[in-house]
Amino acid sequence: ALVNVIKHAGATHTSVTITVHEGQVFVEIIDNGHGFEDVQRRSGVANLEHRALSRGGVFALESNSDGTRVLWQVPYATVDA
Repeated sequence: ALVNVIKHAGATHTSVTITVHEGQVFVEIIDNGHGFEDVQRRSGVANLEHRALSRGGVFALESNSDGTRVLWQVPYATVDA
């Protein structure tokens, strides 16, 4: 997602927030770039979506002329050594 911001967004500000809460890992990336209208054509982030869904998680993408927000959320489990 950060590579897409650098290559395509024209953003001057990007924030990355990583939160772990109640067995879930949340990664949110927000930029103030120019966004894109066709959120259905998102080949650059299709792998992010696939990875989240294949792990029982969630992938969300919102984009408009004020910027883009990506949310990637997956469950995690601790492993006893």
